Amino acid sequence: MFKKLHILAILLLGSSFSAHAEWSKQYDLAYTMGDGDTKGSARQAAIEQIKLKASNEAGTYVDSTTTLKEDGNLTESIQMIRATMVKVRVDKESMSINPSGQPTLNLVVFATLDDAELAKRVEALRQDKVKARQVKDLQDENEALRASLSKIRLSLAAQSDPATVSALIAQQDQTIRKLDLNSQSVTQVFSKGTLLQLAMKNKDAFEYKKKNLEDTLYAYLMSAPVRANLEGVEQNGDGYIALVRVGWDIDLAKVGKMLEGSLSHVRELHGRSRSNRYVHASSFHNEEGKGSNNLSPRVFDFLAQHAVIVKVAIGGEEAVLPMLYGAAGRSVFDPCDDFYRPSSRNWKRPKSVCVTNLGFDEKSVLGSGAHQTNPLRISLTKAQAEAATTVTASIEVMTEESEDARIAERLKQYELERESASRAEMIRRAIEVESYRKQRVYLDKRAIRSGMGVPSDTY
Repeated sequence: MFKKLHILAILLLGSSFSAHAEWSKQYDLAYTMGDGDTKGSARQAAIEQIKLKASNEAGTYVDSTTTLKEDGNLTESIQMIRATMVKVRVDKESMSINPSGQPTLNLVVFATLDDAELAKRVEALRQDKVKARQVKDLQDENEALRASLSKIRLSLAAQSDPATVSALIAQQDQTIRKLDLNSQSVTQVFSKGTLLQLAMKNKDAFEYKKKNLEDTLYAYLMSAPVRANLEGVEQNGDGYIALVRVGWDIDLAKVGKMLEGSLSHVRELHGRSRSNRYVHASSFHNEEGKGSNNLSPRVFDFLAQHAVIVKVAIGGEEAVLPMLYGAAGRSVFDPCDDFYRPSSRNWKRPKSVCVTNLGFDEKSVLGSGAHQTNPLRISLTKAQAEAATTVTASIEVMTEESEDARIAERLKQYELERESASRAEMIRRAIEVESYRKQRVYLDKRAIRSGMGVPSDTY
């Protein structure tokens, strides 16, 4: 069941106040608890909601609604500061049962905000663009955290399994703690000697963003259904070519929403064929200072360095098709047409990050640079073709480490093949020399017998 929040707000001081007045309000809350709620989790959730409501109602501060309204970034930063400066005190707490028979947490909460300190911090933002950017980034992260918190609460309302409920409550507590940590970070922005703390905060925020992408985007792509069928076999000299048709279908609109907030200018486009569509984000719009937030460049690189691929294998040979990948962007018309494999060897940021579909009946394969068509053409030796019994298709994550390992393995195999070929050549030459020597011995013996010559000393 969905949790409901009923709030009765009593204004204690008027909305017009002097520069040094303290804004304050009393809130009476009746929080209807869901099946998965404990008293502690319900208390945390209710207080977090009232903090947000109080910070919005404290927004009658004249500077944030008039002078600063033409500067969207600064206005959002001021809202973030205001939210972190709201202090709450629980004056009364009790439990009751509502008419529907649901447990209800009743709270009387007193909220205050120091107007004078808010004015000082707003002035500091005007004077320091770095501070303004830091606060804006924290504001963006808080919006993502609150969206996550909302999803968790909806999931809690629909769950009855005790293990799942317990995991969701733990996730809810962790998200609320991150919101509290952000509040402390905003305060640190206005203190001296906090560069190291902010650096650690930025690192933590990036790790949280990566985990979120792994749990949403990557989990979704890795579970996509893939079809792979052997359509035929062609003879090619001494070997054969297997024709394997491949396809998968993902919701690109859903993928785009997962990337929003992490990257800017996320768009759904089409490739060489109108039916071959993909999601695209360019490095140009996600470089330093251009992305959705200060984490956008690092998120862009993370996605490019952790490609999702479809690996099709038959008879010991395989073909790799990109699903999520960085693209070199050599084509103006198809910026996602060149798969830039993640590798630490000569790594540079690709021009695009792409997520593509491949219709089962589609002929062109995005990311292959026109080198691959559907069905795929996989070369096999006669022995491989005779041994092949099945076609397999799997979805994997290709990282710098895995690609470096693959390249190292191929180089090792090449060296072994070259060494083997060298040994074979040496043996061949030794056999030729031995054959020549034997032939010379035979001819010299014939010459001696016939008295027509003298044996040669050189064989």
